[in-house]
Amino acid sequence: PNGTYSNVTKLTAVSQCKLCNPGKYCDAPGLQAPTGPCKAGYYCVSGAWLSTPTDGETGDICPSGRFCPEGSATPSSCPAGTASIPQGTETENDCDPVPAGYYSATVGATTTSSLVKCNAGYVCTGGAYSAVPSASTGYMCTKGFACPNGTVAPVPCAPGNLNPYDRMGSCRPATPGYYVDVYNATSELACTPGNYCPAGSAAPVACPAGSYSTQHRLSAASQCTGCPANHYCANPGATAPTGVCDPGFYCPINSSSATQQLCPTGNYCPGDGSTIQPCPIGSFMNTTGALNLTQCISCTPGSYCDSAGLANPRGACTVGYYCTGGATTATQHPCPAGRHCPRGSASAFSCPDGFFQDASLEGSCKPCTPGFVCTGSPTAPSACPAGRYCPQESITGIYCPDGTYSTSTGLSLSTECSQCPAGRYCMSGADSGPVAAGSYCESGCGVAEYNSSCVGNTCPEQCAAGHYCPAGATLPQPLSLIHISEPTRLLSISYAVFCLKKKKKSHTHNYYQPYLNLARETIQHEDKT
Repeated sequence: PNGTYSNVTKLTAVSQCKLCNPGKYCDAPGLQAPTGPCKAGYYCVSGAWLSTPTDGETGDICPSGRFCPEGSATPSSCPAGTASIPQGTETENDCDPVPAGYYSATVGATTTSSLVKCNAGYVCTGGAYSAVPSASTGYMCTKGFACPNGTVAPVPCAPGNLNPYDRMGSCRPATPGYYVDVYNATSELACTPGNYCPAGSAAPVACPAGSYSTQHRLSAASQCTGCPANHYCANPGATAPTGVCDPGFYCPINSSSATQQLCPTGNYCPGDGSTIQPCPIGSFMNTTGALNLTQCISCTPGSYCDSAGLANPRGACTVGYYCTGGATTATQHPCPAGRHCPRGSASAFSCPDGFFQDASLEGSCKPCTPGFVCTGSPTAPSACPAGRYCPQESITGIYCPDGTYSTSTGLSLSTECSQCPAGRYCMSGADSGPVAAGSYCESGCGVAEYNSSCVGNTCPEQCAAGHYCPAGATLPQPLSLIHISEPTRLLSISYAVFCLKKKKKSHTHNYYQPYLNLARETIQHEDKT
């Protein structure tokens, strides 16, 4: 039958037929020899009747990981370094080499799961069967390149990195303070002055404006030297300061401009590289941008400046002292007696009239004491002059009221003035003399003679008719019988003497009649008394 043959005669049973040989197939009955070898890509175990058996008993298609040349009785394993994933592989050369970057130590590998990345530091070009490739399946990584696990081609070290050794899996970053500016580098360069180089630098990094450096191999910006005070460093990458600050400006550490900051108040900035200069004690500066010492302002009168570098005076001078300018203390000049110095005084002020000050170091004057006068900034009051009285704060005193007087000093009240004596009149605080003839004064008169416009109790009385009042009269004096008086204000008895002389008849009656009547009345009065 199919799958068997026999080259022997006289067989008596089918069991005497031989199964077709391994690697062969017998595709017809009555064969004396196998038809031929199994087809490549298949294998024939025994009794195969097809050149491409697939029943699994007489043979089958060549499985994955194997190869089956023509006439194969069993599949052959693909060698290490190869893999055969599809079925029906015919020859060893048809086994696929392991892809680049991988190796496989497994014989008859059938899946990619058996693939492992080649070791770092090597390149596996394909077909590798060990982690370190053979000369035919790879090579070692050289200086200037990196070969991580599974590398298919060397990776050049990029700028900022280097590799000074063979068989390295990675490039290392440039050392801090150094830089690498090319590909495939095997060495590094020292960082130059004016720059710094962090780890992995591909080029030096300039020290920022406001700093500089004279050193090699700096690794951080913090290692750059800050531009010193009163200087500026305008450009990045400087190896020395650019220059000194402009006059009127201040450059603190790390300045990048000649006009970094206006000179602050309380100071001046010469611009010669020296430090900021405080205005000296006794002066101040209340604006920015001062150039020199002459611009510092002398402490204003009435104020004091007790420390250097003030933007404004410290404060007002102390009560009892005065400050004329440029004061370094609140007690520059003591206030003398006779003057007063309120807080903030620029000079010692005279006491106003009506006030005095008998002590030094005072801020105010004392009111003049009652009974005294104060003029011309006195250190002590003067007694109130005679003829006057002086209440508190008197300058010259007040005259005693008309009708009174005083010969004493030191009066403080008008009631202390004395009443003017009888027969006299007193004005401007003094006894001014006797009252005028024709008037009389019992006491307290303030004018010399009676007049109709005089009002008050200081007016002299008018001498009455039938009386006479000489100068200084204290009371009117009556006329005797031999005297005839005009109606009022006879000045003296001599004015009352009247001798009847013979006149013309036409005048006698009219002119003398009033006087004759007065004489009669006087005689009658005297007769009664």
